[in-house]
Formats: sequence, structure tokens, C-alpha cells
Amino acid sequence: MPKEYKIKPGDTVASFAKKTGIPEEKIWNDAANSELKKKSDDPNILTAGDKIVIPDLEKRKESAATESKHTFVKKMPKKKLNLQLMDDDQPIAGEDYVIKVDGKLIQGSTDPEGKIEADIPANAKSGMLIIGGEEIPLEIGVMEPVTELKGIQMRLNNLGYTCGNIDGKLDDETRAAIESFQAANDQEVTGEADKATQDKLAELHGC
Repeated sequence: MPKEYKIKPGDTVASFAKKTGIPEEKIWNDAANSELKKKSDDPNILTAGDKIVIPDLEKRKESAATESKHTFVKKMPKKKLNLQLMDDDQPIAGEDYVIKVDGKLIQGSTDPEGKIEADIPANAKSGMLIIGGEEIPLEIGVMEPVTELKGIQMRLNNLGYTCGNIDGKLDDETRAAIESFQAANDQEVTGEADKATQDKLAELHGC
């Protein structure tokens, strides 16, 4: 029987897939989750407090000869960690980095656009980025949809427009950050996160 779960910070469809063994696309495309999909077209960006329905696990049968050894391979779901590092408006390119997540070390260098892309465990919720002698804590999977005020605050903070606390409240600090963002991107300065502002935020933030 399908089960309903309340989404917690850091949860993604990939993490539910790993936990239940049900393919990510089967969960995300289930008709019971149609309203959830309307809020975000990205299964890695969910709103804490929303509900997600996990469909039943389908039994799979495989044919195999008796008295023989057989190997079955299960692909464990992963999720993609995407970061872009900027110094003011300039990408931090060619910089060596190390990412620590779930006891695993991922090493590499930022690309010409200052981007990092890495496969991480589907249920990872935190990590550490070590770059340029600095250690930067990573909260993984906590990004909320850009249609939510918390999601707007998160993106503004990440882009350098400080909102203060991520509390979902349109206070003076958040309004000032929205105004600064709108002014910097040749938008009408209203202090309101309208559709045009949301679209520009998602474009510049990458999600």
C-alpha cells in the first residue's frame, strides 16, 4: 500500500529512492505526487513540510538455473552535487578542491566557469568543501523551490545578496536584498519577488 511521508530538510526524491528501493522516476512520476511536481520541476528541490507519496515496491522475477552461482547487480541511486564558485562576478577557475561527504573524498579542479560537479550518495545531507585553504560547510538537498520565500532567500544569500535568517518572512533585510538583486539585473525595483525576479534568480543560481 502506498505510504505518505512528510518531507524534511535535506530530503530529495533520490534519498527516498535509496531508502525504499523504488526507482526515483517511479516516485516522482506517480500521479499522487502531481501537485508536488507543480511546485518544483526538480526532484532534488523539495519544500520541507510538504507530503510525498511512495508507491508500492514492485516485485521483480529473474530466471536462473539451479545449482549455479548467479550475480545480480543493483544500481544504487546517486545525486549530482553542482556548485559554482565566484569572486564578485568572476568565476574561480582552475582551483583545486576536496569535497568530504559520508566519509568519501572527492578531488578535482573547478572548470573555466568555476563550476564543480560530483556524484554523491543519494541520502547525503551534509559535507565539507575544502578550497583555497578554507573549509566551507555544505548543506545538501535543503534548497527549496524558487516559488517559496525560503527558496528565494537561500538563492539570494548564495548569490551574495544577504537576507539574514532563512525564515520565509519578507522582512526589511529580505526586501532590501530583493531590491539590490533587481537593481543589479535591470529589473523594476519593487522589493517583491515577482515571477520575473524568480525566473532571474533561478537562471543565475542555476536552479
